[in-house]
Amino acid sequence: MSIYENAGTLFLGSRLKRLSDQFLSDLGKIYEGAGISFEPTWFPIFYLLDTTEDVTISRIAKQLEITHSGASQMVTSLKKKGFVEISRICQDRRLKTVAFTARGKAKLKEIKPVWRALRESMDDLLSPKGQRSRVLGLLEELEAGMARMDLVMTVEKRLLFNQFLDEIEIVPYLAELHDALMALVLGWIADNPHTLHRDVNWMHQMPFTVSGGKMPLILMAVHQKEVICACVAMPDSRNHSAELSLVFKVDRFSTHLVQALWDQMNEQLEKKGIFHAIIRTDITHSSLLKILQKNGFKLREVEKSAAGHGTCMCLSRNFKKGIKS
Repeated sequence: MSIYENAGTLFLGSRLKRLSDQFLSDLGKIYEGAGISFEPTWFPIFYLLDTTEDVTISRIAKQLEITHSGASQMVTSLKKKGFVEISRICQDRRLKTVAFTARGKAKLKEIKPVWRALRESMDDLLSPKGQRSRVLGLLEELEAGMARMDLVMTVEKRLLFNQFLDEIEIVPYLAELHDALMALVLGWIADNPHTLHRDVNWMHQMPFTVSGGKMPLILMAVHQKEVICACVAMPDSRNHSAELSLVFKVDRFSTHLVQALWDQMNEQLEKKGIFHAIIRTDITHSSLLKILQKNGFKLREVEKSAAGHGTCMCLSRNFKKGIKS
């Protein structure tokens, strides 16, 4: 595996630049081989003037998504070569139109056969059997996504959040954190009452044995004495099963944190001989559902709350092969 494949998106900019550099270098060789003096960087202006009417510097800047100053420099460079001319619009002297000169039109006629051959060659490469290129579609998605995202701000926030995650400890139930756990659970109940398991005696009898001879297993993700996330399991040793509840602060949700919490709970359940687990989650918690699915949970039933609190999905998972969910 190459360093580009191994680093993934960390090398995105470098890979795109490498492809761009290679493409422009090959294109320069194509023009040279055809005996045509043409710089690949001139292409955007030539293409716009060939396909668009009433081209102004402002329109060039908008179409190419560059600054007005950048567009003006590109046009000025071509003007010095004698390919374009600039004139002011009578109705608005601030607007400058750009048009081909006779020399520019002659150059356009010279290079258009190269454009056609290039388009056909790239279509053969990227769009087999006449289908729309997946590469171009993905590139459009990437450009749209980058336009919506403030990458600097997003990465800075992620750095702070990852620092927060690094400071979290996963610990079993501790009496000194009882109030912090209850604050998390009660806040969760207010918004998601239908996702908790039926027996909630554990909330006021922890960590002692509660009804039915069951002992709850509780793991908590703690940050500076604040319980961010918790997983509670009510094992039933007679049936080798357990009913789980996962509660968390929605604004602190992290797939990595929930996965780490589940990994430790999974280990504890297997040590206790639990073969089957059930968990309920609100249908709107899509990120949590994806984690559960990734860890082998399958849909068992969909429950609609009689009190109108929402729709709950009941999922189950086996810890040993050969047992049906």
